[in-house]
Amino acid sequence: MFETISGIFSLPFLAVTMGAIDGFNVCSLGALILILSLVLAFRSRRLTLLAGGTFIVMTVLAYGLLIFVWHRVFVYLLPYQAFFSLLLGAAALAGGLYFLLVFINSLRFGPTCNSQGGHLMNRAFLFVESSFNRGGIWAIFLGAAVFALVVTIVEFPCSAALPLAFVGLLADAGVTGAAFLPYLALYLIVYMLDEMIVFAIALYSKKLWYGSPKFIIISSLIGSILLLLIAVHYLFGLPLLFFV
Repeated sequence: MFETISGIFSLPFLAVTMGAIDGFNVCSLGALILILSLVLAFRSRRLTLLAGGTFIVMTVLAYGLLIFVWHRVFVYLLPYQAFFSLLLGAAALAGGLYFLLVFINSLRFGPTCNSQGGHLMNRAFLFVESSFNRGGIWAIFLGAAVFALVVTIVEFPCSAALPLAFVGLLADAGVTGAAFLPYLALYLIVYMLDEMIVFAIALYSKKLWYGSPKFIIISSLIGSILLLLIAVHYLFGLPLLFFV
């Protein structure tokens, strides 16, 4: 079990690290920038606050719900230790290889969103654009909320291995019930930190700041190494360098 493993990292450290890696998601960040680029044309901080704030809040709620559900699945599967380890290890292995591929492609072509739901994202963006062109508060709110939900659902498979591995580690450590909520909150806060920074800059300066692509490239490499270490532990029983 996880609590018997010696190592150097605590669960809060993992929440911060994995949340930060997950947060440097070019799809979600790019979606926020698209929304802000539309709303900044109104030159209104109130409308910028409405659109960006709605996008961030809806993203947190939708992503948090998905993570919560997967945590309940792992808690349910925990008594079936062999299947639990196989599922968690396989998810971490697939995620580690995916992030390694993202890292290699980012070095060659730069960070890009490789979501398979491009058609749905395009339709959602057209809906957002149409809503924003109406200029009403409720239209902007609805457009930002719908776009946040679509982006979260479509891009979740791309980065799912990180939150899945995190909640699997928490379940294996015996973190269940109300004790899980602070870890979830910490993960989500760090996950959204880069987007909140971009949003804050746009709100107060009325300009878009994209940040450095180096952060996305480096986070992909770190995410790959971390997930592959988790995969090796759960699939082959080798020591994992974490403790509760």
